[in-house]
Amino acid sequence: MKKAFLFLFIQLLIIQPAFATPSNSEERQLIEELLLIMNLDKYYDEIIDQSLSMANEQISKDLDKKELSENILIIHEKYHEKQRVEILNAFAWEKVKEPLIDMYLELFNKEDIQGLIRFYQSDLGKKAMSTLPEISRKTSLLMQKQSSELMPILRTLNIQKHDEIEAAISQEIKQKQ
Repeated sequence: MKKAFLFLFIQLLIIQPAFATPSNSEERQLIEELLLIMNLDKYYDEIIDQSLSMANEQISKDLDKKELSENILIIHEKYHEKQRVEILNAFAWEKVKEPLIDMYLELFNKEDIQGLIRFYQSDLGKKAMSTLPEISRKTSLLMQKQSSELMPILRTLNIQKHDEIEAAISQEIKQKQ
């Protein structure tokens, strides 16, 4: 009996994925269709480029504030370019596409995906996608502005925390003596 049960269990393990795969495969194909309709690869690349450009602008502004020699600027540029290449490689569409499809598979069922396809084929869906890079750019600018306003406050809090910790440590040392 135990052997029969074990045999049946092993068969279910082997057969079950065979039944599950076509549904998953069909949904995967639908998601790939959705990503194509959304031109997500194009918009994704644009967003990455925008993010890198904005970061480069900020770095340039920071460097302009400092008086650096030409030699140091050349070294900076060399490593900045290497970093840019690494970032582009790490965030390449082909590297994020499959995990993105898996994410869609977790979050949406077949009917949801079909509804999204219909939406992104509509005029409103196309408009939503075409404005995505601009929305992303403006969101990044907003976050950058908010961050720059927040940094002095955080610096002050860090200084206060450091001073308070040092005072507490000094107090503990005095109490131990």
